[in-house]
Amino acid sequence: MIKQIYFILAFFFFFTGLSLHYFPDCNYVLLHFFNSNFYNPDFFKYFTEIGNGFIAAAFVIPILSLISDKYKAFNFVPLSALIFPTIYMGLINSFLKKEFFAFERPGFYEFENIEYLEPVFKYDSFPSGHAATICIIVFIWLGLAVKKGFKYKPHLYSILIALAGSVAISRVIIGAHWMSDILASIGIAF
Repeated sequence: MIKQIYFILAFFFFFTGLSLHYFPDCNYVLLHFFNSNFYNPDFFKYFTEIGNGFIAAAFVIPILSLISDKYKAFNFVPLSALIFPTIYMGLINSFLKKEFFAFERPGFYEFENIEYLEPVFKYDSFPSGHAATICIIVFIWLGLAVKKGFKYKPHLYSILIALAGSVAISRVIIGAHWMSDILASIGIAF
């Protein structure tokens, strides 16, 4: 039953993102909303990199593995349980960007009222690698680490899902991706 729910969520997020990409006005409205209300280059030049595969492999994955080892409230999650899916996610993401979806990033259009964080990339937008990476790490860690009966389970789920969502949305805030890219990435992570 759980696998079916994940499949439905994956299908929903991916095809919502893909569909949204064919409504550029909606995509632009979402980009403009997040960029104009939340853009802060000093904060986001570091925060958005939490989803970078290299940063995730060097810091996020070891920290989560250490937490699961250090605190007895969690099951131990070995590094390999997070590293290999992250590598596979990167390969899948790269394959989709290069072979199937040749969509341009917001920087390609050089909108005047959008602020971009340097460097500005113009191609290979769909799906977002940063969003997919942080989402798959959080999803797998939550699935493996949290013990049944853990009384703070809803709080932990909320915090880590909010973190993954914030890192994913930060890609829209800095003008690197469209919201459609983020939604499709979440679908791929499921």
